[in-house]
Parts: sequence; structure tokens; C-alpha cells
Amino acid sequence: MFGLGNNTYEQFNHHARVVDRRLGALGASRLGERGEGDDDADIEEDFARWKEATLPLIRQYLGSSTPVDSGDESPPEPTWRVVEVSADRVCTGGEFYEAPVAAHDSRHPFDAPVTAAAELTPTADRHLLHVEVDLAGSGMSHDAGDHIGVYPTNADEEVDLLLAALDLLDKADVPIAVQATDPFAPQQLLFPVTSTTYRAAFRHYLDITTPVPRAQIRALVLPYARSAAARGFLQPLADDKDAHAATVTAGCMSLARLINATRDAERQAGAGDEQFVLPIEAAVELCPRLQARLYSISSSGK
Repeated sequence: MFGLGNNTYEQFNHHARVVDRRLGALGASRLGERGEGDDDADIEEDFARWKEATLPLIRQYLGSSTPVDSGDESPPEPTWRVVEVSADRVCTGGEFYEAPVAAHDSRHPFDAPVTAAAELTPTADRHLLHVEVDLAGSGMSHDAGDHIGVYPTNADEEVDLLLAALDLLDKADVPIAVQATDPFAPQQLLFPVTSTTYRAAFRHYLDITTPVPRAQIRALVLPYARSAAARGFLQPLADDKDAHAATVTAGCMSLARLINATRDAERQAGAGDEQFVLPIEAAVELCPRLQARLYSISSSGK
């Protein structure tokens, strides 16, 4: 049992605790300790720590002789396939959808222009803005308490940094399609558009600035390290939560910076031609989708 929660809420991990107790009352036996993830701290690290302690217990219970780390360092099968395509229409400006829709909703947002913005707290610690947007032509109405979504865009220097780290800078504007490798996957397209470019994907659709979690370094980065220098740099970041916290989390080490730091370690060790290379499919898997930040609307449409 591993629960998800945030300790700033009164009923922290309440659902997991209730289900855990109920299963026990019905005669079930829990293997190991119940894990409780805390999104106010580092929920990825909470899960990694729980998983490392629990997987051996599951394997032991099932009678498996395979160790948790079998030594198989082959790269994992990709979830997404990146294909360079020829397309009549390529979405490069962060379009949310390709065809007109009958009604706008959270999956088909209306790109509302900002008509006014003013600072309300110029001398306070809190940054508070009065913002007006134009809903003309959207067919939408709103009440106080509804939400408005602010869709982020990654900075050009961050986009170029990752393109260069992936050796894609000269192909930045080549049209691509990102498709599921599993033909039966419920979501066949990662992005809301059929075709885009490497540059637009990293600018508008993928979160490329988040520090890479320890579990993902182990599963999706370390298998591509061919040189001893690369493995020597990445292995502690995958195995040691304190090393990961000091280097990756505290250093805000995004995927591009992690790749560059690995190559720096190779250069310092004189690794020669064994330069660390991460395929684009692994990068797409590592970077979560950019999500809208939702804010409560304080005004009433009435």
C-alpha cells in the first residue's frame, strides 16, 4: 500500500489509511510498511524509498529468485516513438487543438487575449495582479470561483540548451510526430496536435526545466551510460538520495544540465569518443507534459 497526499491538508493520506485498515479487517496481509507520499516535500523520493524496501518483500513472497537489481542494464522499451514527418500543417505556436470545436472546455481551451493587467501589491511581499481577459467569441460564461488556466511556455535558452544536449539543434524545426509504441494504448498521441517540431515540443508541450527524479535517472538515464566516467557520475545520483538532493534537486539540474554534467565528467576523465548520448525517445519519456496553472476567478460574469 502506497498512498498519495500532502501534509498541509488535514486528512493527509486519509484514503490510503482507510483502505489499508479495511483490507486488514477483511483478512488481507500487508507486505511491509504502508508508504505515504507527501507532495509538500518530495513525493517522488517517498515513492522511490518505499519501492526499494517493498519490491524485495514482494519477490520473496512470490518465491522469485530474481534479485531486485538483476544487472540487466539494457535500455527500457520506449513508450513513445518520435518520427520525422512531412506534413502540410505543422503546429509550432503551442496550439491546443487542430480543428474548431463546438464548445471550449479544459481539453479544448480558448486562447483568451489579455486586455489589461495591473499590480495591486507593489510594496507587499505577495505578488498580486488584477488581470482582465477577453472572452469574446468563446461562447463561455463564468461565475466567481471558477478557474482560469495560465499555460506556461519554456524560455528560449532552456529550449536551445536541451536541443543542443540531444544533438538536435540543427534539426530544431524539422516536423515530427510523437506516437505511442503500443498500438492498444488508450492515448495514441502525446501532444494535442498531430505534428509539431522538436523546438515547439520542448517550448510548448514538455516540462523541460524540472530536476530529474532519482528513480528516473536510474530507469531512463543510467542505462544509456556507456563509459565508466558517465556511470560513475550518474550511479550515486540514482542510488543515494542525499547525493541526488545535493546535486540534482539543490542544483535545479534539468535534463539538459544532467546530460551536460555527465559529458563534463567524461571529458574530465578522458573518456575519449564515449560521449554520453540520450535518445530523443528517452527525453520525451523523462519530461512530463506541461500543465496549466489554475487560478480561482475572483470576479463574477454577472
